[in-house]
Amino acid sequence: MRDKVQSKGLKDKKQYLFFGLKALKNSPTLVFFKKVWEIIEKYWLDNGIPKEFVDTFRKEYINKDVQWHYGASFPGKSRTNNSLESGNNVLKVFFNRKSHNLKEFIPKMKLFVQEWSTAEKTSFPYQPTYLAKMVAEADKISKENSFLSSDNTPNWIYYPRKGISKEVISKGLQKLLGREHIPQDIDSLHEGWCYLRSINKSLYTCDCADFYKYNYCKHSLAIRLIDGELQNPKLKEKKARGRKANITKALEGKPNEKKNC
Repeated sequence: MRDKVQSKGLKDKKQYLFFGLKALKNSPTLVFFKKVWEIIEKYWLDNGIPKEFVDTFRKEYINKDVQWHYGASFPGKSRTNNSLESGNNVLKVFFNRKSHNLKEFIPKMKLFVQEWSTAEKTSFPYQPTYLAKMVAEADKISKENSFLSSDNTPNWIYYPRKGISKEVISKGLQKLLGREHIPQDIDSLHEGWCYLRSINKSLYTCDCADFYKYNYCKHSLAIRLIDGELQNPKLKEKKARGRKANITKALEGKPNEKKNC
Protein backbone atom coordinates (compact mmCIF):
# COMPACT_ATOMS: atom_id res chain seq x y z
CA MET A 1 0.00 0.00 0.00
CA ARG A 2 2.87 2.40 0.79
CA ASP A 3 4.25 1.85 -2.71
CA LYS A 4 0.86 2.29 -4.35
CA VAL A 5 0.10 5.64 -2.71
CA GLN A 6 3.19 7.17 -4.31
CA SER A 7 1.44 7.22 -7.68
CA LYS A 8 -0.18 10.45 -8.87
CA GLY A 9 -3.71 9.10 -8.73
CA LEU A 10 -3.48 7.95 -5.09
CA LYS A 11 -1.03 10.31 -3.38
CA ASP A 12 -3.75 12.73 -2.22
CA LYS A 13 -5.96 9.79 -1.12
CA LYS A 14 -3.48 8.40 1.38
CA GLN A 15 -5.56 9.16 4.49
CA TYR A 16 -8.63 7.36 3.11
CA LEU A 17 -6.63 4.32 2.01
CA PHE A 18 -4.78 3.87 5.29
CA PHE A 19 -7.88 4.41 7.41
CA GLY A 20 -9.60 1.61 5.49
CA LEU A 21 -6.58 -0.66 5.68
CA LYS A 22 -6.26 -0.17 9.45
CA ALA A 23 -9.96 -0.77 10.01
CA LEU A 24 -9.77 -4.04 8.08
CA LYS A 25 -6.55 -5.17 9.75
CA ASN A 26 -7.89 -4.50 13.26
CA SER A 27 -11.00 -6.64 12.73
CA PRO A 28 -11.48 -9.05 15.66
CA THR A 29 -13.59 -11.60 13.74
CA LEU A 30 -14.24 -12.70 10.16
CA VAL A 31 -17.85 -11.44 10.33
CA PHE A 32 -16.57 -8.05 11.47
CA PHE A 33 -13.95 -8.06 8.68
CA LYS A 34 -16.53 -8.75 5.95
CA LYS A 35 -18.86 -6.05 7.21
CA VAL A 36 -16.03 -3.53 7.47
CA TRP A 37 -15.04 -4.28 3.88
CA GLU A 38 -18.56 -3.40 2.70
CA ILE A 39 -18.23 -0.07 4.52
CA ILE A 40 -14.66 0.64 3.36
CA GLU A 41 -15.38 -0.26 -0.26
CA LYS A 42 -18.15 2.35 -0.40
CA TYR A 43 -16.02 4.81 1.60
CA TRP A 44 -13.13 4.53 -0.86
CA LEU A 45 -15.31 4.93 -3.94
CA ASP A 46 -17.17 7.89 -2.42
CA ASN A 47 -13.83 9.62 -1.77
CA GLY A 48 -12.50 9.21 -5.30
CA ILE A 49 -10.36 6.09 -5.01
CA PRO A 50 -10.13 4.69 -8.57
CA LYS A 51 -12.49 1.77 -9.19
CA GLU A 52 -9.63 -0.20 -10.77
CA PHE A 53 -7.70 -0.05 -7.48
CA VAL A 54 -10.75 -1.07 -5.42
CA ASP A 55 -11.51 -3.98 -7.75
CA THR A 56 -7.92 -5.22 -7.59
CA PHE A 57 -7.82 -4.89 -3.80
CA ARG A 58 -11.07 -6.88 -3.51
CA LYS A 59 -9.72 -9.62 -5.78
CA GLU A 60 -6.32 -9.93 -4.08
CA TYR A 61 -7.08 -9.26 -0.40
CA ILE A 62 -10.79 -9.85 0.21
CA ASN A 63 -12.05 -12.65 -2.02
CA LYS A 64 -9.04 -14.94 -1.62
CA ASP A 65 -9.35 -17.56 1.11
CA VAL A 66 -6.54 -16.02 3.19
CA GLN A 67 -7.27 -14.28 6.47
CA TRP A 68 -4.92 -11.43 7.33
CA HIS A 69 -6.86 -9.51 10.00
CA TYR A 70 -5.69 -9.65 13.62
CA GLY A 71 -8.63 -11.77 14.82
CA ALA A 72 -7.73 -14.57 12.38
CA SER A 73 -5.48 -16.21 15.00
CA PHE A 74 -4.90 -16.08 18.74
CA PRO A 75 -2.86 -13.20 20.23
CA GLY A 76 0.88 -13.71 20.07
CA LYS A 77 0.69 -16.03 17.06
CA SER A 78 3.01 -15.20 14.19
CA ARG A 79 1.10 -14.09 11.10
CA THR A 80 3.61 -15.53 8.65
CA ASN A 81 4.26 -19.16 7.81
CA ASN A 82 7.90 -18.94 8.96
CA SER A 83 7.21 -20.53 12.36
CA LEU A 84 5.22 -23.34 10.75
CA GLU A 85 7.89 -24.08 8.14
CA SER A 86 10.71 -24.05 10.70
CA GLY A 87 8.78 -26.57 12.80
CA ASN A 88 8.24 -28.80 9.78
CA ASN A 89 11.94 -28.67 8.97
CA VAL A 90 12.88 -29.90 12.46
CA LEU A 91 10.71 -32.98 11.98
CA LYS A 92 12.03 -33.61 8.47
CA VAL A 93 15.63 -33.50 9.65
CA PHE A 94 14.91 -35.82 12.60
CA PHE A 95 13.28 -38.38 10.30
CA ASN A 96 16.03 -37.99 7.68
CA ARG A 97 13.40 -36.77 5.20
CA LYS A 98 12.21 -40.35 4.69
CA SER A 99 8.80 -41.93 5.09
CA HIS A 100 8.24 -44.44 7.92
CA ASN A 101 5.58 -47.02 8.51
CA LEU A 102 3.40 -46.71 11.62
CA LYS A 103 5.40 -49.29 13.59
CA GLU A 104 8.61 -47.29 13.07
CA PHE A 105 7.01 -43.86 13.34
CA ILE A 106 5.43 -44.13 16.82
CA PRO A 107 8.63 -45.15 18.72
CA LYS A 108 10.67 -42.60 16.80
CA MET A 109 8.12 -39.87 17.50
CA LYS A 110 8.33 -40.72 21.21
CA LEU A 111 12.10 -40.39 21.02
CA PHE A 112 11.73 -37.06 19.21
CA VAL A 113 9.49 -35.66 21.98
CA GLN A 114 11.96 -36.81 24.65
CA GLU A 115 14.95 -35.27 22.89
CA TRP A 116 13.23 -32.03 21.90
CA SER A 117 11.77 -31.44 25.36
CA THR A 118 15.27 -31.44 26.85
CA ALA A 119 16.83 -29.35 24.08
CA GLU A 120 18.59 -26.25 25.37
CA LYS A 121 16.67 -23.87 23.10
CA THR A 122 13.28 -25.10 24.33
CA SER A 123 12.01 -23.17 27.33
CA PHE A 124 8.65 -22.26 28.77
CA PRO A 125 9.19 -19.17 30.93
CA TYR A 126 6.52 -18.32 33.47
CA GLN A 127 6.70 -14.69 32.42
CA PRO A 128 7.68 -13.49 28.93
CA THR A 129 10.50 -11.07 28.32
CA TYR A 130 8.76 -7.82 27.49
CA LEU A 131 10.12 -5.32 24.99
CA ALA A 132 12.01 -2.58 26.85
CA LYS A 133 10.31 0.21 24.87
CA MET A 134 6.86 -1.16 25.64
CA VAL A 135 7.69 -1.57 29.32
CA ALA A 136 8.84 2.06 29.50
CA GLU A 137 5.61 3.23 27.84
CA ALA A 138 3.55 1.10 30.22
CA ASP A 139 5.39 2.57 33.20
CA LYS A 140 4.61 6.08 31.94
CA ILE A 141 0.93 5.27 31.35
CA SER A 142 0.56 3.68 34.79
CA LYS A 143 1.88 6.85 36.44
CA GLU A 144 -0.39 9.12 34.38
CA ASN A 145 -3.35 6.79 35.00
CA SER A 146 -5.50 8.35 32.26
CA PHE A 147 -7.79 5.33 32.02
CA LEU A 148 -11.55 5.80 31.77
CA SER A 149 -14.19 3.54 33.26
CA SER A 150 -17.95 3.15 33.32
CA ASP A 151 -20.35 1.64 35.86
CA ASN A 152 -22.09 -0.12 32.97
CA THR A 153 -18.96 -2.14 32.16
CA PRO A 154 -17.19 -2.79 35.51
CA ASN A 155 -14.80 -5.36 34.06
CA TRP A 156 -13.55 -3.06 31.30
CA ILE A 157 -11.36 0.03 31.29
CA TYR A 158 -10.60 2.36 28.39
CA TYR A 159 -7.63 4.37 27.18
CA PRO A 160 -7.58 7.15 24.52
CA ARG A 161 -5.91 6.30 21.23
CA LYS A 162 -2.88 8.27 20.13
CA GLY A 163 -3.76 11.70 18.77
CA ILE A 164 -7.26 11.86 20.26
CA SER A 165 -7.95 15.30 21.75
CA LYS A 166 -9.37 15.70 25.25
CA GLU A 167 -12.45 17.39 23.83
CA VAL A 168 -13.72 14.23 22.14
CA ILE A 169 -12.76 11.67 24.80
CA SER A 170 -16.07 11.85 26.70
CA LYS A 171 -17.97 11.69 23.42
CA GLY A 172 -15.84 8.73 22.37
CA LEU A 173 -16.66 6.83 25.56
CA GLN A 174 -20.39 7.41 25.03
CA LYS A 175 -20.14 6.21 21.43
CA LEU A 176 -18.15 3.14 22.48
CA LEU A 177 -20.60 2.15 25.22
CA GLY A 178 -23.56 2.60 22.89
CA ARG A 179 -22.08 0.91 19.83
CA GLU A 180 -23.42 -2.27 18.25
CA HIS A 181 -21.36 -5.45 17.95
CA ILE A 182 -20.67 -4.71 14.28
CA PRO A 183 -20.54 -1.23 12.65
CA GLN A 184 -23.25 -0.41 10.14
CA ASP A 185 -21.69 2.59 8.36
CA ILE A 186 -18.52 4.66 8.22
CA ASP A 187 -19.67 7.02 10.98
CA SER A 188 -20.40 4.25 13.49
CA LEU A 189 -17.08 2.56 12.57
CA HIS A 190 -15.11 5.75 13.13
CA GLU A 191 -16.89 6.93 16.27
CA GLY A 192 -17.43 3.56 17.93
CA TRP A 193 -14.02 1.98 17.33
CA CYS A 194 -11.50 4.73 16.64
CA TYR A 195 -11.44 6.81 19.82
CA LEU A 196 -10.54 4.44 22.66
CA ARG A 197 -8.76 1.18 23.41
CA SER A 198 -10.70 -1.39 25.44
CA ILE A 199 -8.81 -3.35 28.13
CA ASN A 200 -10.26 -6.25 30.13
CA LYS A 201 -9.17 -5.72 33.75
CA SER A 202 -9.49 -9.38 34.70
CA LEU A 203 -7.89 -11.04 31.68
CA TYR A 204 -5.50 -8.17 30.82
CA THR A 205 -6.51 -8.31 27.17
CA CYS A 206 -6.63 -5.33 24.81
CA ASP A 207 -7.91 -4.63 21.31
CA CYS A 208 -4.78 -2.80 20.09
CA ALA A 209 -2.45 -4.08 17.38
CA ASP A 210 0.46 -4.77 19.77
CA PHE A 211 -1.66 -7.09 21.92
CA TYR A 212 -2.63 -9.17 18.88
CA LYS A 213 1.01 -9.32 17.84
CA TYR A 214 2.73 -10.03 21.18
CA ASN A 215 -0.10 -11.15 23.51
CA TYR A 216 0.70 -8.12 25.67
CA CYS A 217 0.84 -4.36 25.10
CA LYS A 218 1.62 -1.12 26.94
CA HIS A 219 -2.04 -0.83 28.00
CA SER A 220 -2.30 -4.31 29.54
CA LEU A 221 1.14 -3.98 31.16
CA ALA A 222 0.12 -0.62 32.65
CA ILE A 223 -2.95 -2.23 34.24
CA ARG A 224 -0.73 -5.00 35.65
CA LEU A 225 1.56 -2.39 37.16
CA ILE A 226 -1.36 -0.49 38.69
CA ASP A 227 -2.89 -3.70 40.09
CA GLY A 228 0.45 -4.91 41.44
CA GLU A 229 0.41 -7.98 39.19
CA LEU A 230 3.70 -6.86 37.67
CA GLN A 231 6.59 -5.32 39.56
CA ASN A 232 7.64 -1.89 38.35
CA PRO A 233 10.55 -2.69 35.98
CA LYS A 234 12.36 0.54 36.84
CA LEU A 235 12.59 -0.26 40.53
CA LYS A 236 15.65 -2.48 40.66
CA GLU A 237 17.41 -3.45 43.86
CA LYS A 238 20.89 -2.06 44.17
CA LYS A 239 23.62 -4.63 44.50
CA ALA A 240 24.94 -4.92 48.06
CA ARG A 241 28.56 -3.95 48.47
CA GLY A 242 30.65 -7.08 48.94
CA ARG A 243 34.05 -7.60 50.62
CA LYS A 244 37.16 -6.48 48.84
CA ALA A 245 38.93 -8.99 46.68
CA ASN A 246 42.01 -10.66 48.23
CA ILE A 247 43.89 -10.72 44.93
CA THR A 248 45.35 -7.42 43.72
CA LYS A 249 46.39 -6.43 40.23
CA ALA A 250 49.77 -7.52 39.00
CA LEU A 251 52.73 -5.34 40.10
CA GLU A 252 50.42 -3.40 42.40
CA GLY A 253 51.84 -2.59 45.84
CA LYS A 254 52.48 0.07 48.40
CA PRO A 255 54.69 3.06 47.53
CA ASN A 256 58.43 2.49 47.96
CA GLU A 257 57.81 -1.25 48.33
CA LYS A 258 60.36 -3.41 46.57
CA LYS A 259 59.08 -5.95 44.06
CA ASN A 260 60.47 -9.46 43.95
CA CYS A 261 61.32 -10.42 40.36
